[in-house]
Amino acid sequence: MKDEYSEDELRKEEREKALQEGIQKGMEKGMEKGMEKGMQEGMEKGKHQQALGIAANLLDLLDDQTIAQKTGLSLEQVAQLRLCI
Repeated sequence: MKDEYSEDELRKEEREKALQEGIQKGMEKGMEKGMEKGMQEGMEKGKHQQALGIAANLLDLLDDQTIAQKTGLSLEQVAQLRLCI
């Protein structure tokens, strides 16, 4: 009887340990994916800010259409930038 109890307890502990390991791995994977997504979003935001800066420098030299083509911004974004500056 003592051996059966020990086996049951051992199985229960092993299941609990496996569950905790699974949770830990899931959390690590989720954090990794979150970091990747955050970095990607940060890079995109940085590129957009760079394009806005370039466009701002070109406002007194070029028309909105040309600025939009060269920076990748939309005509609306260039027009809005022109209003703000």
